[in-house]
Amino acid sequence: MSFKNLFMAITLCLWPWPAVADSNDIDDIDKIDLSDPYHVVRKFVDLEFNGIYFIRGRFAYFTNKSAEAKYIGDAYDDYAKDSSEEYGDLHTYGLLLGADDSSLNVVTKYKILSIDINGNRGKATIDYDRLATAIEVIRYRRIFVDRKEHDIVELNLQKHGNNWLIVDPPLWRISLDKILSAYDYLDKAYQLELPERSEDPKSVAYFRVDDFQTIKHLQKYGHDVPPSTDAIPGRCGKGSPIPPPAPIHPDEKWDGSDPQQVVRAFVKLEFEGNGNLRRRLATLSGSDGELPETQDAREDELFVVSRYNIQHVKTEGDQGVAEVDYDRLVSTRRVGNSRRMFPDDFDWEHDQITLKLQRREGAWFIVDPPPWRISLEAISAVYQKESQRTEKIPGWPNPESCAFQLADDGNILKYYQQNPPKVPETEAWLQKSNELASKRRQGERDRPAWERVAGEVQTANLQELSPDGSRSWRDPATGLEFVWVPGGTFGMGCGSWVEECFDDERPLHLVTLRGFWLGKYEVTLAQWQAVMGNNPIEDWPGYEYMDDENNENNENNPASHFSWIDAVEFIAKLNRNGDGKFRLPTEAEWEYACRSGGREERYSGGEDLAAVAWTNNTEEGGIHPVGTKRANGLGLHDMTGNVQEWVQDRYDEKAYTHHSRLNPLSILGKLMVKRGGSALEGGGRLHRCVFRRFQDPVDGRDYRTGVRLARNP
Repeated sequence: MSFKNLFMAITLCLWPWPAVADSNDIDDIDKIDLSDPYHVVRKFVDLEFNGIYFIRGRFAYFTNKSAEAKYIGDAYDDYAKDSSEEYGDLHTYGLLLGADDSSLNVVTKYKILSIDINGNRGKATIDYDRLATAIEVIRYRRIFVDRKEHDIVELNLQKHGNNWLIVDPPLWRISLDKILSAYDYLDKAYQLELPERSEDPKSVAYFRVDDFQTIKHLQKYGHDVPPSTDAIPGRCGKGSPIPPPAPIHPDEKWDGSDPQQVVRAFVKLEFEGNGNLRRRLATLSGSDGELPETQDAREDELFVVSRYNIQHVKTEGDQGVAEVDYDRLVSTRRVGNSRRMFPDDFDWEHDQITLKLQRREGAWFIVDPPPWRISLEAISAVYQKESQRTEKIPGWPNPESCAFQLADDGNILKYYQQNPPKVPETEAWLQKSNELASKRRQGERDRPAWERVAGEVQTANLQELSPDGSRSWRDPATGLEFVWVPGGTFGMGCGSWVEECFDDERPLHLVTLRGFWLGKYEVTLAQWQAVMGNNPIEDWPGYEYMDDENNENNENNPASHFSWIDAVEFIAKLNRNGDGKFRLPTEAEWEYACRSGGREERYSGGEDLAAVAWTNNTEEGGIHPVGTKRANGLGLHDMTGNVQEWVQDRYDEKAYTHHSRLNPLSILGKLMVKRGGSALEGGGRLHRCVFRRFQDPVDGRDYRTGVRLARNP
C-alpha cells in the first residue's frame, strides 16, 4: 500500500473533513515539483484552501516542536511502543493525522504577502480573512465563530535534498465555500436530514448539525455581527455563561490552619457549585492567566464530574500538595466569545489532579487552582433554570447567542442525567482510585531511594584495557571489529537527563556489569552473506517489486530483514568456525555501551542526534554504510540510529522492578527485545538510549532491524 493510500485510509477513519477535489487533482499532487520554494508555497496554500487535507503528506515535515507533537501526546506514546507498525515515527504519524483531526480555521480569502529564501531555509507570510475556528476534544469537533479579518500566518520552509518542505505547518486553513461543499457531501453520504438534530448529543450527527448551522450563519453574515434578540447580559460573551451559584452557606465552617480541612472544604464546595469559595480559599501567584475578579475560573474552562476522592494531602513547612481524583464526564472549551461543552467520559474515569497548597499568616490556601470541577447535579440545576428564559425563542437560535449555548450545553447535561455512563459502583471506583494513589506515592518513594544509591554509580573508565591489554580486536576470519567495554556500575533506565520516559523504562536502578567486547559497527550485509550465504532482504515478501529506495543492498550497510532466530543461527555458525565466544549483548550491556559506559547520555554520544545517528530527520534519510556518523565515548558507531538491534533478553514490561544487580538478563516473556533507533524513523524519542521495543523472535523479520555482536573476553 502506498503511503498516500495508507494515509487516506487512516484519516478517513478519524472523521476528517472530506476532500472536495476530483481524483485528477489528487493524483496530480504526487507530480508537483518541490524544487522551487515559491511554487511549493503557492501550491500548498492553494490546495489547503481548497480542502485537500492529505497534501501534508507531500508538502509537510513535522518535528517534536509541531502542534501535532503536542496534540497527539499519549496517543503517539502508545503508537510508538508498537514497533510492528510500519510508520512508527513522529514525523510520519503527524502526516497520518494531518492536523485536520484536531483543529482548523475557516477562512474566506488569503493573500501571500512575502516569500523569503536564505540558503536552505525560508519563510513565507500569508494573510487570511478568518471567520471561524474548529477544535476537537477526544472524538468531537465543534466550530466557534472567531472573526479576524487579518490573520497573519508564517510558514517555515526547509530544503530536504532537492525538495522544499513546509516545516511544522500551522492549523489547516480551509475556505468557507469548501466547508459548505463538504457538508453537502456528508449530508448525502450519511443521509442526514439537516437541520434536524440527533437526540443523542454524543453522536457525530449531533455536532455535525450544529456546525452546519454555524457555517450557514457565517455564510449569511460574514464579518457583520447580527443583532442578538436573545442575549442575557452578563451571562454570555465575555461574561461567564453560568450564573453566579449560591454563595457559601453560612453554616460551612473549616479551620484555615488545618490543610486537611481546607482541601476538603475547597473540593466539596466547588463540587457543589459554590464558585465564590475561590475568593475565600484560593490565592494567585501571578504565574497564570486568572485575574483576581475571575478567581472562580469560570471564564475559560470547567469540567463536569460525577464524584471525587481526596487521595492524599501532604505538607512540608509552608508548602504542600493534595491529590484529588475525579470521575469526569464533560469538558468545556472557549474560543472568542463562545464556549461549548464536549462529552469527555471516553477515558477520564480517573482524572487525577494535584492542588498546590501554601500557608500565609497561619492560614492555608489553594494556590492557582485548576479549572473548576463541578458536579453534574449542580450545573444541571443552573442550566435548567436559565434555559427557561430562552426556550420560547422561535426557530434555530443564533449560533453566537446565549440561547444557542444554553440549549446546546443543556442537552448534553440532560443526556448524562438520563444516561449515566456505565462505570463501576462507587465502592469499586474508590478502590481503584486508592490503588492509583498508592502507585503514585510509590513512585515518589522510589525517587529518594535512587538518590540514596546514586553515589554507587561508577561509569566505565574509558582508558581501561581488556585482559589481554588492548582496546580493540578484529576477527581475522570475518573482519568483524570489536571495542573493549570496561565494566562498571550505572543507573539503568530513564532518568532526569531524559525529557520523557515510558513506563517500561522505569524505575531507574543500579546495574553492575563485567567488562565485555562489543561490535564497533553493526554486522554489515557483506559480513552476513559471507557467513550465511544469503541476502535476507531477498526473502522479504514482495522483494521483486522493491525499488531499494533505502539503498539496503549496499554491502557496507548493516544487514537487515532477519529475525532473532536468524541472528542466533548466524552467531552459531560463527562459533562453530571460531573459538565460541560470540553472542548477543544483553539489554543491560547494550544500554550501558550506548551511553558510553553508563554516562547520562540521551543519545549515544551526546545530545546532537544528527551528529551521531542516521534518522528520518536527516536530509539524506535512509540506511547508510556503517561508521559514517560520529562514534560515542567508547568508539562505537550507529547505536542510536541506522538499524534497530536484537539483544539477548526477552521482553518483560516490569523487568526493571526485579532486575538482579549483577549482569541482569530477562528470561520472562514470549517476545524478544530490540534496542536502538532506525534510519527510517524520526522524532528522537525512538532513538534515546533508554528506549525499549520488542518483536516476535520467529516472525519478526523487520526491514529496520539488524544486529551487533558481543564477545566474551
